[in-house]
Amino acid sequence: MNKFFFNLFSETKNFYFFIVILNVSLVIDVAICTSPEFISENIKSPFGLFGFILITVISIYGQIYLTKFTEKNDKETLFKSKYLFILSKTNKIACYILILNLIVVVLSIILFSTFSIINLLIANNISCFIGSFILGLFGLKFILWFKERKNSYNLLFYGLGFIFFSFCNFIIFMSDTFLLIEKPLLITPNMPIIYPDIDDNIFDILTNYWSYLQTISFIMLLIASYLLLYHYTEKINKYKLIFGLVLVFIVYMSTNLNTFHIMEISIHEEDLFYYYIFQSLINTLGGIIFGYSFWKVANKLDKNNPIRRFLIISANGIILIYTVTQATVIATPFPPYGISSLSFIIVSIYLLNFGLYASAISLSNDIQLRGKIRSLTIKNTSLLGNIGQAHMTGELQKAIDNVKHIVKKEEQELEEKTGIESSFTEEKVQDYMEQVIQEVMSARMKKNNPNI
Repeated sequence: MNKFFFNLFSETKNFYFFIVILNVSLVIDVAICTSPEFISENIKSPFGLFGFILITVISIYGQIYLTKFTEKNDKETLFKSKYLFILSKTNKIACYILILNLIVVVLSIILFSTFSIINLLIANNISCFIGSFILGLFGLKFILWFKERKNSYNLLFYGLGFIFFSFCNFIIFMSDTFLLIEKPLLITPNMPIIYPDIDDNIFDILTNYWSYLQTISFIMLLIASYLLLYHYTEKINKYKLIFGLVLVFIVYMSTNLNTFHIMEISIHEEDLFYYYIFQSLINTLGGIIFGYSFWKVANKLDKNNPIRRFLIISANGIILIYTVTQATVIATPFPPYGISSLSFIIVSIYLLNFGLYASAISLSNDIQLRGKIRSLTIKNTSLLGNIGQAHMTGELQKAIDNVKHIVKKEEQELEEKTGIESSFTEEKVQDYMEQVIQEVMSARMKKNNPNI
């Protein structure tokens, strides 16, 4: 049955259709869980219960489908990269627990018209501890990689950005955990929706600075993404890329106007309801624009370019993560809208982690190979000193073939070491060699003839 559904959505158009359905479902889930007190009677109605079950089913299938989609053509990568292999196993174990937890919630609601606060704590704490651990490890991995190579600043910015992101994720979800444990063990339809008093929360001081830390993290991730995508924007105007990422930042800041005291939000209940909906939708819009930047670059790459797939995986992770991390279940409505989105956080982090790690490491490998090509080309002084003759006698092609052989060997060593395939082809090696030759010859001509 699972194979049937996976094949059903294996084609590109159907894949896009499913992603849209998944995101719409999760956006609705988040919008309801952030303001359930305004529509408590509606969500307890048969239609509300049906909507909750439908969103839960879509969430369960989405976790399975996207995990399989990510690993479908990358089994060799997972086998070679211990980091990605461990990440994959962690994601699967967490997903199995979260899926089982969702099934228990649905059955409890259908059979007994109740659910346990323990189910919410399971979803929240897995998102808190495992999600924060993966993000923190992700950031540390990038920083160590940058320290070893020092050839790609996007690794440094991603590393710092995800460490801050990890800290923010831990703060907000651990804070929710302390609020949830004050709730009754069993939640029934007759219970009123009451928010706990956050002033007594031991994480209250940290949550006051959460938005500032998250903003710093967001800026670092934007800078890192620009440095990553710029390398693959040969067919895209770089100013369009800059405009897109700046737009993402503007959208993000518009959701924090109240937090940064730029604009005061009315405390009138009706105004708050619309503000919560606006904030939820605008955060998702920011994630969509951010993810679309990756998707746009990916679609401009050749279909056989390994980076294309990694960028698409990254795009899905970004879109999803900026939707589902808004989820909270501290209001504990009946049924528990928000738990499906909470349960999707781990797989969203996994997609983002897998795609960005593979893309960034491939970029780092490419930069190292470019450096190797440049040094080998410049060392061939006899070739550069007789460029015209080399073209006539075929010595240029011979030199290019020699460099290709050396670069190919180093490329294989990098792939064995990192488990990530480089995007360099023989044609790119030759093109870059000829570019270096032209640069060196031009520099020599200017040196010999300053008036040129």
